Amino acid sequence: MPSDTPVNKRVKRHVIGREHIFFAATPPALAHLCEIELKSLLGPDHQLQKQPGGIEFSGRLTDAYRINLLTRYSNRILMHLTSFKATNFRRLEQKLAAIAWELYLFRDSPLKVQVSTHKCRLYHTQAVLEIVRKQVGSHLDRFGLPAAANQKFDQNQRLFIRGIKDTFTVAIDSSGDHLYKRGLKTHGGRAPLRENLAAAVLELAGYDSRKPLVDPMCGSGTFSLEAALKAAAIPPGWFRNYAFMQWPSFIHRRWQYLIDQHKTDRGTWTGHLILAADTDSTACENLRQCIQANDLSGLIQVAEQDFFKLQPSQWTDQKGLVVLNPPYGRRLEKELMKKSLAPIMDRLQTAYSGWRLALIAPREQLASIKAIPLMTYPLIHGGLRVAVGVGKIP
Repeated sequence: MPSDTPVNKRVKRHVIGREHIFFAATPPALAHLCEIELKSLLGPDHQLQKQPGGIEFSGRLTDAYRINLLTRYSNRILMHLTSFKATNFRRLEQKLAAIAWELYLFRDSPLKVQVSTHKCRLYHTQAVLEIVRKQVGSHLDRFGLPAAANQKFDQNQRLFIRGIKDTFTVAIDSSGDHLYKRGLKTHGGRAPLRENLAAAVLELAGYDSRKPLVDPMCGSGTFSLEAALKAAAIPPGWFRNYAFMQWPSFIHRRWQYLIDQHKTDRGTWTGHLILAADTDSTACENLRQCIQANDLSGLIQVAEQDFFKLQPSQWTDQKGLVVLNPPYGRRLEKELMKKSLAPIMDRLQTAYSGWRLALIAPREQLASIKAIPLMTYPLIHGGLRVAVGVGKIP
């Protein structure tokens, strides 16, 4: 970032040099874990405030860098720009025109705008969106900085405009793609589990990275990849880019310093503490390629094998954690789900005696399990209300 222009001096003074209010948008079921995580990252004395949809906190830009890199549970980190009252479109235009957009966006930044209103006289969200885009675009055309010649915009910039009872809040997204998109996987799967949900399941199950983990219906391998990141102390956001990297305020040397603090030597891992298995040969091959491409081969072993034939005792003599996300919901009718869970539970008791278990299933199905005592925690997966049951297999 050049340092001699008036705009850049204002960026340093008003954006880099000041504290800001940030908002960690979080799935409702993960709010408690996210709060604990933010206290750990920001310090126990840092003030957090729960809000609908997430947690609010204050900090510098470098705090936003760090949380984006290290959070396992948040969906995105928003930075508050301003709040104002507007009961007509003229007032809305005036307030939007007064924002120094050149401090936050380059002239040619690809922009998306998301508008929501509740009990506002300006309830027509499409009209509000068009006014926002017009005001931001005309302002940047006059005052915005051009991006560097070698700057490539690989992230959309997103503005979030939220109106409640005629008070509008304007925030900019520092994350870009949802944070559950770790940048590890280029392959998908049927009804894949989001990475932040997988991380939460591992946490609730008390995953110990020194002990083995078996993911015997691995699909795209989300559980195994999340466990590998934790086992090797690799930050969840290590493999991806962020929207804040394409802000006028981005300071590369501070980001590089943060990255250098969290470098790990993955070459020391040779124990294959994580076993991912599935009957789908394509899924297994895609996962192997992902593991190799991201230098995780020393952590995860992939096997094309049926859950009902897999013998963990042939792979390890330790007891660890078995994680399961079997088909349910739209993928399986309720009656079939009841029938399919019974042999799964029988197999767990036979082959995984003494192991810890984390099982995702509809809540009523988990409640019907009597052979294995489970603590249940509600989740929403693929729009369905499910739960994870965690416990120890007798």
